[in-house]
Amino acid sequence: MNKIIFCAGRITESKGIQYTIEALKYLPDKYIILIAGWGDYVNTLREISKDLGLLPRVHFLGRIQYEDMGTYYALIDVFSHFPTFYEPFGRTLIEAMSFGKPVVAYPIAGIKDIVRNNHNGLLVKSRYPKVIAENIKKLLEEKSLYLMLSRNAKKTVREMFSNTVVVNNYIKNYKEVLKRSF
Repeated sequence: MNKIIFCAGRITESKGIQYTIEALKYLPDKYIILIAGWGDYVNTLREISKDLGLLPRVHFLGRIQYEDMGTYYALIDVFSHFPTFYEPFGRTLIEAMSFGKPVVAYPIAGIKDIVRNNHNGLLVKSRYPKVIAENIKKLLEEKSLYLMLSRNAKKTVREMFSNTVVVNNYIKNYKEVLKRSF
């Protein structure tokens, strides 16, 4: 049975998808990558996959309608995210976590506000493909770790990003601004 790694979002060099593709060469053949999205870096990622002999294990899905993303989140095993520059808010991380999918990611601003290492995902302080592969493999082959991170990923979304929590935070912030204004 395949182990499915998922990357989703705008496909640019700064999103770091190339690091997940390069990590695939250190993982068994049962590991595959699904890449959802479109951007100016897709052809480069195809070339990287081809040059590494990984094209049969890297699947480019193109743009997926938002309402169809749940189907993919339900299907995958892990969400991978290694941006090179900046990530103000990891919407796709939260979406994956809401389906109980642990995240393997690079700890930069935005991501480290959502993912807590060894609690709801793994933060990998390296973009070296072999290190990324080791963390993905650890997550997917240590069942107790996977189950704990999966449970905590869902809990994080429920406690930090549910509609009720977000609305209450907005109301609280508006009240604070109004207090200062008068």
